Amino acid sequence: MTRTQAFTERSSRSETLVSVRGVDKQYGNGTVAISGIDLEVKTGEFVSLVGPSGCGKSTLLRIIAGLGEATTGEVLVDGAAPGDAQTRGQSSFVFQEATLLPWRPVRQNVELPLELMNVPRIQWAERVGEALHMVGLSNFAGAYPRELSGGMKMRVSIARALVTKPRLLLMDEPFGALDEITRQRLNDDLMRVKEITGATVIFVTHNVFEAVFLSSRIVVMSVRPGRILEQIAVDTPYPRSSDYRTSAAFTKDAGVVMKLLAHTH
Repeated sequence: MTRTQAFTERSSRSETLVSVRGVDKQYGNGTVAISGIDLEVKTGEFVSLVGPSGCGKSTLLRIIAGLGEATTGEVLVDGAAPGDAQTRGQSSFVFQEATLLPWRPVRQNVELPLELMNVPRIQWAERVGEALHMVGLSNFAGAYPRELSGGMKMRVSIARALVTKPRLLLMDEPFGALDEITRQRLNDDLMRVKEITGATVIFVTHNVFEAVFLSSRIVVMSVRPGRILEQIAVDTPYPRSSDYRTSAAFTKDAGVVMKLLAHTH
């Protein structure tokens, strides 16, 4: 039995939130970004997509988010088209950059999805307060983006994604531009947010250690056209403390992923 089969057997009784079936993406210039992608994500999972640059990780994530369309195949989020799930606030996307509006303070940046979804204004203060509290920025609601560090800006971006209370959180290398200390702190914070909200997370990263620390499952993709080579279950239970990063289990799982990535080249 392969690792993928073993993981599927253990999680078969869980609810499928995301279903990707036979998905290909080909651009107009003939470039095939991803090919033959079959992936199911269960409710409550934290799934990381790893692979060499240009393998289609972000392309796949954007298709799941409804920000791009597959050339062939089908994607369902909670049984509906990805765009429908996004419109209803069931999925939220965190980009590589914080993409904050510089003329709006933190509070108003986090309010933006509520405006776009026409959520009754009477709910805004409570929702924004909860989201900022989860990312540790309750005291910075009135600050402007220019007054924040890179890590704080990304926290605002995550709060903005959380304010709609999504079932599915999609994150495209959100910590890639940060220094290692800030990245680890945000990894710890993301673990706490995941525990509080119970959201399902699909996370793109180039950092193997980040993927192992955060994930319940790691999906390793091949060079372009991106295909799924292997799926690795990370069995260490949540919550995970910083001590996990120096454990034998962490070292073992990171070694397995790095070996697979080495073979992709």
